[in-house]
Order: sequence, then C-alpha cells, then structure tokens
Amino acid sequence: MSNQDTVGVHVDFSKLTADDTGKIIISGNGQTLEVNVTASVMETEGLDEKTFIEAHNYISIEAAHYTESRPAANGAEWKEIKNYGRGLSSLKVFPCTGRFTGKEDAPYVEYTVKTAGTGRYTLMAWVAPSNNVDWDNVTMKYGVSVDGGEMQSVDTITEKYIAGTWRQNLTRGYLIGCLSLVFWTLMLMTTIKYVLIALKADNHGEGGIFALYALVRHQKKWLIVPALIGG
Repeated sequence: MSNQDTVGVHVDFSKLTADDTGKIIISGNGQTLEVNVTASVMETEGLDEKTFIEAHNYISIEAAHYTESRPAANGAEWKEIKNYGRGLSSLKVFPCTGRFTGKEDAPYVEYTVKTAGTGRYTLMAWVAPSNNVDWDNVTMKYGVSVDGGEMQSVDTITEKYIAGTWRQNLTRGYLIGCLSLVFWTLMLMTTIKYVLIALKADNHGEGGIFALYALVRHQKKWLIVPALIGG
C-alpha cells in the first residue's frame, strides 16, 4: 500500500434516542468492505466538560485533552507536541532538564473520567522516552493518582534496559580504538618510512636513516627539520 487516508465517522447523537447499529460500506478496486458500527447513548447530564465516559469497557483519551494543568514551582510544565506519537499529539515536560523527587514538586495534568461502575481497571499509556538518561541513574518515571489517592510511580525504562552494558561497550570501544590507532601508526610508520624509504636510501654506499637525512639535506636544508621531528 503506497497511499493511506483517514475516514472520519460522526454520529449526530441529538437524533439518537437509544443504542443502535449501522454499517459503513467502502468500495473500490473491485472490492466492497462492510464495517459494523455501534453507537451507544451515554448519559451525560451533570457531567463537566471534557469528561471521558467508559464505552465497551474502554476509556480512550488523547494526551492533550486534559481538564487541568498545573506547572511546578520552578516553572516546568507539560506542553503539547503536535503530530507526535500514536495519536493526535503528545505531552512532554519542559524544560526537559528538570528532576522532581516528590510528587508535590512535579507538574501534573488532570483528566476527568466516568466509569461504568466500581472495579479493577488497567491503565495503558503510550510513551516515547526521548530524554537523555544518566548512566548512574537510568530511570524516567511518571506518577498516576486516581481521585486523590496514593501516587503510583511508573518507570518508563525497564529494569533490563542495556544502558549499563552500553556504557561498558563504549569504554571498551574507546580502548580498542586507541590501541588500534597506536598499532596501525607504528605499522604504517615502519612499513612506509623505514622499509619503503629509509632502507632504500643510498648515500654513496651508506644506507639507513642517517643516509636519508643526508640526502634530504642535499635537496633542501630546511627539510631536515620535519625529517627530525618525524623521527
């Protein structure tokens, strides 16, 4: 598939008095596809604006559709990054260099939801950690609290994250790289300078590095300086 498009479906709930079903028929390229759609009437009387209601055992919320946003004391706050992530947009704390040790110091956003009843619910959050992490403190956490209850801390970086291994590999890579530079420098110096040049020098029957210096000095006296520096 080379091209993709989005089909928006809207329901005029002012004309819907009870739960109902329908079909969306999509035709093209000699094929026809039927999509079943179920519209449920939700009781919204008395609910605040931006209240998300449970439907079919799910409550789906775009990150930017929060009810309230409170910045931290140092000015850090959640800001929207449009067209980033799986949905409409994403939220990120700016500036991204801040670190918060207590929930009372951290900025937060609040969402209002209405569930079908009491029970056990599972929260699923799509995250894309993009901040640099400290090798000695590989963690990037956020907290979740429901109805003012105890804050539950969630680390977006798993315990099996390979940052420590990466650090060891990086150090090992630096060491191997430095040794490689030393090895190949000596090899090239020996091969090119001594084998291909110095050993072929002939100053009236004399050979070796001093014969090479004498030959260089006969060409240009100042060339003896870079020759001596090069060893």
